[in-house]
Amino acid sequence: MIEAANSAIPTPARGMLGLLSLFIEAVAGYPADQPDDHGFLIEGNGTTLRNLTIRNNSIDGDGQFGEAAAVQIVANDVRIENCVIESDPATNAGRCIYVFTGNLQAFDQAVQGLGASAVFGPNGYTQPQLTSSNLQVVNTTLRYGEAMFDTTDFATYLGLMLSGDSLYIPPVPSSGTFTNVNFDGGNLASGTSSLATCDGGTYTFDNCFFHDHRGDFTIGGGNQTFNDCTWQRALRDDHVEFNGSPEEGNSPIVATFNNCLFCGGGDAGRLVRVNEGTGTFNACIFDVTSTDPNYRAIQYSPGDITQDYYIGVPGLDPPTQTSCILDNCDVYAPSSIGVLAEDGPDSHEPPGTLTITDSIFQAAVGVSLTADSPVALVANINNNDIFAGTQVSNTGSFTVNAASNLNVDPGYTAPGCDKDGFLYSNQALATAGTNGSALGSQGPIAPSAIIDWSLYQ
Repeated sequence: MIEAANSAIPTPARGMLGLLSLFIEAVAGYPADQPDDHGFLIEGNGTTLRNLTIRNNSIDGDGQFGEAAAVQIVANDVRIENCVIESDPATNAGRCIYVFTGNLQAFDQAVQGLGASAVFGPNGYTQPQLTSSNLQVVNTTLRYGEAMFDTTDFATYLGLMLSGDSLYIPPVPSSGTFTNVNFDGGNLASGTSSLATCDGGTYTFDNCFFHDHRGDFTIGGGNQTFNDCTWQRALRDDHVEFNGSPEEGNSPIVATFNNCLFCGGGDAGRLVRVNEGTGTFNACIFDVTSTDPNYRAIQYSPGDITQDYYIGVPGLDPPTQTSCILDNCDVYAPSSIGVLAEDGPDSHEPPGTLTITDSIFQAAVGVSLTADSPVALVANINNNDIFAGTQVSNTGSFTVNAASNLNVDPGYTAPGCDKDGFLYSNQALATAGTNGSALGSQGPIAPSAIIDWSLYQ
């Protein structure tokens, strides 16, 4: 086990390390005799951590970027394999993995244009960009933490912060893959931070398990893909929330979920919230365990893009529209709402589109459309089985195109936090899809293989 030693100012003071020291000391004004509150600071390309337990017990952090981090990455081709990485287990403060990027050359040129001195070039950082690309996290457990995984483009962030939002430096996208990673707990303290905060770049999460968390997985920008992932037992917030952070990373948000399971939820009133971008769900299962009639499996909020999302930050163009797409999904909310679309866009915001096809809803209300807006809102709801007291309720300004939506009991064997429970017994759904295949999450499998549900897993 490796524990960060600098949870308090050491004697004699050893200062901060590397890049972190430069921009906080020279730009933000923090003295160099303070601890950086980080465990591993990786600036070397090709670094591998294997078979280690890494813990950071600090609860203080660097002052500018929140709490401490067990592993901070400012390098390419870093691999973390068969490790346990954890923040302080007593307070759940800090981050497990923190990825930084930035266009150093552009930052130096910009601050010089404002009459200040260059920061990075004179100190040996002559490469134009830090991309922190191709991070690989494999067979690893992340525990505790205010955010188990976080990304920030610090050149963009510092430029906007120090200039009152007038100095915009285009962000540098990071990238990576998480494979068989266990996100165990997360934000278990009383704060409002997230299970994870992916503010930009391109990341893929394969067969990851997110569970027993208080904060949500916040997608703030970039292009994120989740394959065969499971979210279970949220203790407070949503499982996933789209929440654009143009000041910290790339936007708009594009996120795709394939064969994922969302089960249970906290007191936020929904499992997943899609706003400020495009969310696509293919063959996913949403299981609401709450009996609250106002609870919803998916909330689509096309009006949550605020004006400063793309106008207040120079250089960002407005996205053409937001959208939420469900294809071959199962939505189980027998006492509640399947999809709620609320919070319509204002005139300066882009339009929104809700598309639901080849999916099964078992809910008190299948789809509730309450968003009212002068901006175009369209709902395309076709070729589904919406087994609900109210299939589609439109009290807002959506233009609804709906056809071929059955209203038959799917007859699930035993719905629960298990994909096996969504093997339905109603054979009318086996060929009801647009191409003659099965509805729901079983749709991508040939009908002849449905009885062998292990093929899905």
